[in-house]
Amino acid sequence: MALLLTESADKDNTEDWIGATFFVGAGISLLILSSERCKGNWLLTIAGLVIGCAAFTAVSVYFAFFWSDRANIMLKLVGWIGILLFGLCGTWKIAGFVRDLASRKPRVVVDEEGLIVRGERVKWDNVLHVKRDNYQWVIVTDDCEERIAHAKVPKRWVMWLNYRFYRATVFVPYLEYRGSEADFAKQCQHFRNLHAANKKPNE
Repeated sequence: MALLLTESADKDNTEDWIGATFFVGAGISLLILSSERCKGNWLLTIAGLVIGCAAFTAVSVYFAFFWSDRANIMLKLVGWIGILLFGLCGTWKIAGFVRDLASRKPRVVVDEEGLIVRGERVKWDNVLHVKRDNYQWVIVTDDCEERIAHAKVPKRWVMWLNYRFYRATVFVPYLEYRGSEADFAKQCQHFRNLHAANKKPNE
């Protein structure tokens, strides 16, 4: 009887520590990523992503491997999904950020013809407007469905989901533009005006 009580107490303590780790890590991550200092600061952004992914991955691993109630298949499924989403995908995203920052080749270029976002040309003629959304710029275009149709799987699925939520398929995270938010907005406005001024009347 005493052994059962001890095991139950140990389990409760473990769950308390896991829960505390999750909420503290998720809270710190949200505070970092939502702060004004984080915008455009790659060190703070990566720190927030690492802390958030670590917290969610820790809870997911616990649900998938150490949850004692083996009859609760749903929690184990949630754990495996969390490992894939926050562990593998989070690591891939963070590695991508680091790779982009280490690369000398710009990921985003703004010129008179439009934007080049990760090698994809977006013409000013197709741009309806540019808006801010948390940690990124959303480029709303009039050819979203065409872009989705020409994209390859799984990128097509991601673009479709983005279109459903944002009505857009082109996004520029602040970290991918080597400059400030104000500079990006100024460059877009400048080149859009220049493109409109040089555009022939019959075009």
